[in-house]
Amino acid sequence: LVASDRFEVRTNVDLPLVTGARQLLDARNSDQALANIRLSVDSEADSIVNVDLVVVDPDRGWAGAYQIKRGNGATEHWKRRRIMRDLQSSRLVLASYLRKEGYGTIEEVTAGVIDYYGASGFPSDIALTRDQLDEHFGVPVVATVEAMTVTMIDELDQALPHLLWPLFE
Repeated sequence: LVASDRFEVRTNVDLPLVTGARQLLDARNSDQALANIRLSVDSEADSIVNVDLVVVDPDRGWAGAYQIKRGNGATEHWKRRRIMRDLQSSRLVLASYLRKEGYGTIEEVTAGVIDYYGASGFPSDIALTRDQLDEHFGVPVVATVEAMTVTMIDELDQALPHLLWPLFE
């Protein structure tokens, strides 16, 4: 995403989970009802959530908050529920957070889980799999991730015998 020169990318972003977001979610408002609500990042907060990836397209006035599921297995139900709630809350304050960080007006905000292998168990309306990433971001992502994976495997294959050799002496 960074290499595209289209996006500004931040990793491990701490966003406050403001009380107003919790109240809106506790009232079981639909995603459609919450989609156009923007809360101030300076509001009273209950806690902080660390978001794996925040992607901003300043020219489009768009931003997305994403948690990344790195494995190829299911995420426990209670963790999925917490991650989904954290992402919903994050979406409500992300535009305000980015405005405070100097990004100007962000009109559209999305949030989701990047579930590269599609096995984590998140609902399809919040999960992005490998097959959806290029289209979602509008730039090639998968080829870069695949090339990085091959390089990491090659490096590990070369390093592993040297790392394990002392165990066999």
